[in-house]
Amino acid sequence: LFKDESDAGISNITHYTWDFGEMPFAPIRDTVDASVPGGTHSGNTSGTFMEPKHRYGNFGLYNVKLTIETDDGCQNSVTRRAYILDYGQPTPTAGYFTNYESGQGTWFASLTEDGITANPSSDSSWVFGAPYGNIIKDTLNHGNVWWTGKNYGSNEGSYYDNEKSIIIGPCLNLTAIERPMIALDYWVDAENNLDGAAVQFSVNGGADWLTIGTNNGDGINWYNGQGINGKPGDQDIGQYGWTGKSVGWKNARYNLDQVREAVGPGNDTLVVFRIAFGSNFENQINTNFNGFAFDNIYIGEKNKNVLVEYYTNTSLSTTGVDDYLNDLFQDQFLFKFESDFNKIEYHIANPVADVLNDDNPIDPATRAQYYGITQAPKAVMDGILGDYGAVPGGFTGNQLKITPEELDRRSLEDPQFNIVGAITPTGDSTMINVTYDFIYIDTLADLKSPVALQVALVEDSVTVGSALYRNVLRKLLLEPQGLSVEILPNGWTNGVTRTVNINNKIDVPIQDPTKLSLIAFIQDINTKRIYQSSIIKAPALKGIIVTSAEGELQLLANQVEVYPNPAADKINLSIGENAYQRYSYKFVDQRGVDVLSGGFTDTQEVVDISGLANGLYFVRISYNNQNLVYRKVMVIN
Repeated sequence: LFKDESDAGISNITHYTWDFGEMPFAPIRDTVDASVPGGTHSGNTSGTFMEPKHRYGNFGLYNVKLTIETDDGCQNSVTRRAYILDYGQPTPTAGYFTNYESGQGTWFASLTEDGITANPSSDSSWVFGAPYGNIIKDTLNHGNVWWTGKNYGSNEGSYYDNEKSIIIGPCLNLTAIERPMIALDYWVDAENNLDGAAVQFSVNGGADWLTIGTNNGDGINWYNGQGINGKPGDQDIGQYGWTGKSVGWKNARYNLDQVREAVGPGNDTLVVFRIAFGSNFENQINTNFNGFAFDNIYIGEKNKNVLVEYYTNTSLSTTGVDDYLNDLFQDQFLFKFESDFNKIEYHIANPVADVLNDDNPIDPATRAQYYGITQAPKAVMDGILGDYGAVPGGFTGNQLKITPEELDRRSLEDPQFNIVGAITPTGDSTMINVTYDFIYIDTLADLKSPVALQVALVEDSVTVGSALYRNVLRKLLLEPQGLSVEILPNGWTNGVTRTVNINNKIDVPIQDPTKLSLIAFIQDINTKRIYQSSIIKAPALKGIIVTSAEGELQLLANQVEVYPNPAADKINLSIGENAYQRYSYKFVDQRGVDVLSGGFTDTQEVVDISGLANGLYFVRISYNNQNLVYRKVMVIN
């Protein structure tokens, strides 16, 4: 309208009139000359006729119209859509959520650009409220929804032929979200591969739209179609979306890594979301497809932190098998500055002795025995061994099956618990004092199963020779078997909290006191499923090195003998000649449970083991709270 005015020989423009599509009519009009700033303002309009500013009283979709008049009486106009959207900055704890029960909010129906161009007289079939189709209908927990039902009652279905429509949503600043995701409930009832719906986003104010995800199986209940003829969202490539029949409401979830990448780290770019629907040129007669419906939109942080427990041995350092999970963690951290999973690395004494296992053999052995793991390398994701989701053959302990896609899918799930840890300084580099709250947050169902709470002290990087190990377990702070919490009187209900105070002496070697972390997790005792995990930075802890300045304790440790082995009825604990004053011992079974303990002051003690069941035990001998040695003993009574 403006650019070619002089070249085309158009007469001088005498009037510009802006209609902002709001009632009452509130134009801005220049009544003098196009070269003169200002003009007549009305309502909430200010600025100049070339750069008007209008403040809308309500969120919505408005048709903004500019009309020009020339001095020879010619007139022309152009209309553009303006979306006046709510603005929000979701927090990691709350995110953005709407179930539409209080109204449609800042979600509005319209046509896509292709829809306006191809079918300027067509309409959108989107309807807000309780669905009333013969297929998509009002059901429990779904009151107000958006659905394509305006054409319901015709013999062509509830949506229109060749429809290219959208529901445009809020404008969000996702800067505070580290691991963004989207979740929604949907119901699709459309011609398979001909009609369907997709979710899209824009980071440039709606000038360009990108489709979230594909149909390659990622996410949870995400798209099932590709090459959909109706091109939902005007997709020229892929044409992904939901199509066919879902048979009721489904909950779909997908990561928003695409959005994070498009926005860039630390960028406060606003992101607009929309749901797009597309149908082909002709609907089947007398089939009455109901199209698409959606409800319960969540955009925010992933709240599930997956726990991967990895069992290895230093003899495997030259094989490269330890690199897989470490690289996977590093890749996620470099991209997101966060990872979907926490990792604990256990060193077990199989296939050969392991120097890191020697520092604390009981805790790794207890966790390995719990899962039935006897040989390294093995990996367990969230306590899952066996069938799970789309994993062929289920999880078998092969770490290569713990893929980025499976970690993402697991992290998209709703956790039943939240774990919050707070460290209290002790002033003692050998002591740690930490309080954890394990909070049940599931609002849909109570939990009746007994659980075990556990906190692991891990060292972020440990070297043995030229080999580097990551997140090596140093100690389980709630004893090897964890703290068992039996079923509460009414089970775990929303808001129930179990607080655990830990004041623990670190009696294991530490290579670098500045590289320690605490990983807490909660696990179902019966199913072994881990409901949630969390990681926080631990204070600098030196640990207790089992040697005095003169090397006396080390000498003493070297002289410890436990015999006979195997043993029946009785066993001898010998300390040697360089005896101190007071010693203690514990017999720990493979569950990590202390089954026999005591103390002695002489250089030798005879212990009655006739009451122990046959099996393998660890014997831990300590002096002044310092662990001298661990010994394995086979009891055969």
